[in-house]
Amino acid sequence: MKNIVNSRKKSLIFVIGFISVISAALLLYGLVFFFNRKTLKFSIDDSTEILLDIANNDYNSIFDSPTLGLLKELHETYDLDPTLFLFEQLGSFNKTDFPDKYREEFVQNSDWLKLGWHGIDDGIKGIYYCDTDVVGYDFSQEEDALIQSDRVGVLRKKYDGKTISYQLTNVRLDNLDSDDELLRLLNGRAEDRDVVVFTHAWMLQNSAKYIEPVCKWAEDNGYKLNWN
Repeated sequence: MKNIVNSRKKSLIFVIGFISVISAALLLYGLVFFFNRKTLKFSIDDSTEILLDIANNDYNSIFDSPTLGLLKELHETYDLDPTLFLFEQLGSFNKTDFPDKYREEFVQNSDWLKLGWHGIDDGIKGIYYCDTDVVGYDFSQEEDALIQSDRVGVLRKKYDGKTISYQLTNVRLDNLDSDDELLRLLNGRAEDRDVVVFTHAWMLQNSAKYIEPVCKWAEDNGYKLNWN
């Protein structure tokens, strides 16, 4: 009987030890994956224009929109997770004027097609900061210099006890002249863990053709486009 008990103890110790080794290995793998994961975040500012286009044309699907149709194609090909940043109001058009018939389609695709507010709001924890030489939001010259010089382009500010993280954008597609110029800008960020690429809805006539090259560059350089 004593031998049986000892044998069971040894078996239990072995199992516990084996589980501990596996757990440690999985934890190490998770940490390595997390700290080596590179992401490219793509977004479109002023996207209320896209909603207005859908409403005005009474499309059967939100993906009849040339912009959303392109984004869906790029999601299916490259696993792109884009974010559309919206204003509450665009001229006489308010977001509440957007037809309810499209709601379910947005819900069904919300795992990859994200909507966000284009400004500071009570629900917001993070916001992008302009990469140009213009001082943005309520930043002082000193705060602007800090975020521009920060290694990862991040600055956190407190408002009545709430912290908002600002992240510097890296590549703007709006006024590019060629794929070569785009690649030069992207290659200049190739050592960054996070790359933030964006354009404006009202500049898509020029910039839409650069979105797929961005996706190809991300794929070739080990950046995940599915980051949400």
